Formats: sequence, C-alpha cells, structure tokens
Amino acid sequence: MNNYLLTLLGSSTDEFYELNHWPKEGEYAESKDNGRKVGGAPLNMSCVVASKGSSVKCLDLLSDSSDSSKFIVDALNSYGIDTSNVEYGKAVNCKVVILNSGDKRTMLITHPQRPFYKIDEKKQYRKRICKVNDKSSTARTGEHRTV
Repeated sequence: MNNYLLTLLGSSTDEFYELNHWPKEGEYAESKDNGRKVGGAPLNMSCVVASKGSSVKCLDLLSDSSDSSKFIVDALNSYGIDTSNVEYGKAVNCKVVILNSGDKRTMLITHPQRPFYKIDEKKQYRKRICKVNDKSSTARTGEHRTV
C-alpha cells in the first residue's frame, strides 16, 4: 500500500509588505513588497511533511483566471507535492496580506469564494486518490476530513 498525506482545499498566498511607518487613520504610508509565499494551514503542513520526505497529494479548486493559481501550484511542485488533482474553475483564491512596521503587524485576509465542491465516488476512483465506502464525501474550504 502506498501511504501519503492528502490535503483538501485551503490553498492561499501570503503577501508581505514592510511599511515605512505605521499610518494613523486617514494617513498614507509607503510600503516595500517583501514577496509572497504559499499559505493556508493545509499547505503549510503539506510543505513541512513533503520536506521530510513523505508523499503528499493536494486536492483543491483554484481560480482559472488568477496568476496566484500558477504560483501556488509551482510552489507546491517545488516541494515535491503531487498537484495532479488540483482543478481550476470559477473561484476566488484566498489571499493574506501581511503589513509590518517595526513591532506592529496587521493581517488582512480575503476569504476564498468557491462553489460547493463535491467529491463523489466517481471522481475519487478516476483521480485515484482514495476509496470511499459511502456514496459521497463533501468538503468546503477550510474543512479537513480524513477519507
């Protein structure tokens, strides 16, 4: 039997910005873009597990019109995570914008907008992810289920 970790949904990008000062209400501040990384609790865990040599597969529904989707998949592939079960459609990817200034930090989170994603028995066998004993399993963004 091949053992692997399967993560369901929850992919996002974390974008980091350094502010030249912490603005007061109504004030502007300049910022420096400090890059972005893949984020989301399931993906953070997946990257750690894959970096330790374990097999990891990711199943997610990402936007078919966002550059962050390619960024997420490329980053996961660089960790050796199998992304062959990632699908694309009408969805809005989750993004976390992290603003830093000295010892102050604010995180702005855009919640993903995804249609209800049904993982039916046919898709399970077709994708060769795993067997399910009942007729269907379902998951929404942020839910973690053992199948």
